[in-house]
Amino acid sequence: DRDVLRLERKLLPPWPAITLHGRAKASEAIYGGGAQLTYLDLKGRYVPLIVREPGIGRGLAHPLLRGLDLLAPGAKGDATSTSAPSPVFVTSENRGFVLDNYEPAAFDFRSMGRASVVVRSDSLRAHILPRASVAEALTAVTDYTGRMKPLPDWFNRGATIGIQGGPAKVMRALERAKAFDVPVAGVWVQDWVGRRQIDVGGLPVGSFLWWIWEADQKLYPDWNGFVETLAKKNVRTLAYMNPYLVDATEKAGAKANLFADAERNGYLVRNAVSGRAWIGNVNMFPAALVDLSNPRAFEWMKSIVKERLVASGVRGMMADFGEALPFEARLSVGRATEFHNRFAEEWSRLPLVAAAEAGLADDFVSFSRSGYLRAPAMTRLFWLGDQLTTWDANDGLKSSLIGLLSSGFSGHSLNHSDIGGYTAVAINESGIRRTKELFMRWTELNAFTTAFRTHEGSRPELHHQFDTDDETLAHFAKFAKIYAALAPYRKKLMKEAAEKGWPLVRAMAFYHSNDVRVRKLTTQFYLGSDVLVAPVLDSRGTRVKIWMPEGEWVHLWSKRATSVVTA
Repeated sequence: DRDVLRLERKLLPPWPAITLHGRAKASEAIYGGGAQLTYLDLKGRYVPLIVREPGIGRGLAHPLLRGLDLLAPGAKGDATSTSAPSPVFVTSENRGFVLDNYEPAAFDFRSMGRASVVVRSDSLRAHILPRASVAEALTAVTDYTGRMKPLPDWFNRGATIGIQGGPAKVMRALERAKAFDVPVAGVWVQDWVGRRQIDVGGLPVGSFLWWIWEADQKLYPDWNGFVETLAKKNVRTLAYMNPYLVDATEKAGAKANLFADAERNGYLVRNAVSGRAWIGNVNMFPAALVDLSNPRAFEWMKSIVKERLVASGVRGMMADFGEALPFEARLSVGRATEFHNRFAEEWSRLPLVAAAEAGLADDFVSFSRSGYLRAPAMTRLFWLGDQLTTWDANDGLKSSLIGLLSSGFSGHSLNHSDIGGYTAVAINESGIRRTKELFMRWTELNAFTTAFRTHEGSRPELHHQFDTDDETLAHFAKFAKIYAALAPYRKKLMKEAAEKGWPLVRAMAFYHSNDVRVRKLTTQFYLGSDVLVAPVLDSRGTRVKIWMPEGEWVHLWSKRATSVVTA
């Protein structure tokens, strides 16, 4: 392809890193880098390209967050920490760039006249892709990253509601939703494995899921029957899994011990010094990580998804985590430093391979928060991770929109966030928690995105929920219906995403990159090319400022037409 400049450089080892410099115009805006949650235009920024936990707060000033960072240094994260970075970008000069390396890397855009990339490797492979527009540059980039397939029609037709607590609670919540005429596509049941209470120093610190990946006999004594009952109501069931395993001997009534099986067969990531299974302190309890570099371990974990979820009638799952492979670990194949970023992709790919082998390739929805270069081809749907239940652009409501816009420039065409955010940081009932107003505003925003999904959050008892009161439920029903009404339009856009790599949620700069007024604009967006959305993103907000492109526009609620002409 004469319109592609391929670069490849290899140095004799042990060279620690390679740096590539390229000229950039001082006025050139740069977009991409994966799911960046604080900045849209990356010009002037240093952007690490390492899959990692985003952190809690990511720079937000709050006394409880400072205390959290003292207890667990680094827990806050920073402005560029993300679960799903990507070594690609496009610019306002219609240029695309792809770094085809998986080793730890970084973009350095701090020089106004230069764009640089550094890779911790003795070789570098990159592609520069000049095109006629930002949209065409993104299509060229996604020729390398791969593109996302359309979601199944069932997922597109209504809300996916996160409910846990057993069949009786799920059914009560569904009946209440039905009474308010909420279109429900699916129920996401994350606690199908049961819950465990964790104490530290004799003090309770929280309730967490059992990572043994079998249905809890007390909470869901007839899991398959429960899933079947929901299916008869035309409601699909989605579940939860991650690539960790805990020792099932700690749980009374467990039928099997996957941790013991994996340890016996050599399927776990190992400690590089001792050679034994690496045990991490995840969520304040010990857990081992399945070694997805090992083809046999991958096949074994895939069989668990097939047998315990897909075969039970489950038609989707949150493929959580994928960020925590230690750089110093010993793997079955290759070095951990080179596999760390790829691990996230392998974990995203695994449930979709399981579903495809069961004949459900087009019917199963797996959603992932972590990924790297080729993640768009390896997951069905992204979500932006665990936003704080705040309004800010560090880690709150505003950051969720920034994440959608930035990731769209990296091939993450189908992406979304938890309605209302996820993380509470509170002592008793004082601190950061989801309010009614925040939940209702987040509901409005997400109705115009790829997925309309709730999460009860990290502290459900502190968070306002979709059915906490009648006013909230009526509001939720209204916007669930709007989301459902947009299904044919989204279906058209998902076909476009599969063919061209374009996102459903598009930054204003996607179409107007030459206009410097919109390059950093993160408070409004296009859904496709025909719908312009300007959500309320501030507490107690009643008005928004909007930048209107030239053309004829009709206000959705009032039907009032407006003609915009630029000089």
